[in-house]
Amino acid sequence: MFFQCQTVYDQRALTAMARSIRKTVRRKHSRRVRIFAWIVLAAAVLGVCLTWDSPADMVLNGLVAVFMALIIWKEDAINAFWARRSALPGIEACVTSFFPEYYQTESDAAVSQWNYDRIQALAETGRYVLLILGKNHAQVLDKEQIQGGAPEALIQFLEEKTGLTVQAMGR
Repeated sequence: MFFQCQTVYDQRALTAMARSIRKTVRRKHSRRVRIFAWIVLAAAVLGVCLTWDSPADMVLNGLVAVFMALIIWKEDAINAFWARRSALPGIEACVTSFFPEYYQTESDAAVSQWNYDRIQALAETGRYVLLILGKNHAQVLDKEQIQGGAPEALIQFLEEKTGLTVQAMGR
C-alpha cells in the first residue's frame, strides 16, 4: 500500500513534535527538569511570602515565580519556537511518501530516504502522527493531508513496519 502526506511545519506542528519527544524518548530527562522547575517555582513563591516587607525582593521573587510558571506551562511551544528558528531554510513544507522498504521525505531543501528501523517511537495527537527518530528529531504527518488511505491504515502500516505501537498524546 502506498501512502503520501504533505505537512507544513508551522508552530502548531512543531509544538506537537516537541511534546511527543518530551513524552516518549526524553521522558526520564524531562521529568527531572520539570521537578527542578517546580522546586524553583515553589522557592520563588516562598520567597515572595518571606519578603513581604521588602518590595524590591518581593517583586524579584514574584517575577521569578511568574517566569518559571510560564516556562512550565509553555515548555513545548517554547521548544517549538527555537526549533523553528534553528531549522534550515526550505523545510517549512515536506512531502513524505511511504514505500514497503523505506519512506522518503522531500522538501525544497533536500530529499531523504529513511529505513523504518530508524524510528524509535510512534506517537499520535488529534491532528498529527509523529515519527520520533531521536531525542532531538522527529517528523510530523498531518492526518488531514494523508493520501492513499485513512490515517488509521497508515498507523497500522507503520506499526507493522517498525514493530512499535503508537502512543496517544491527546489533543
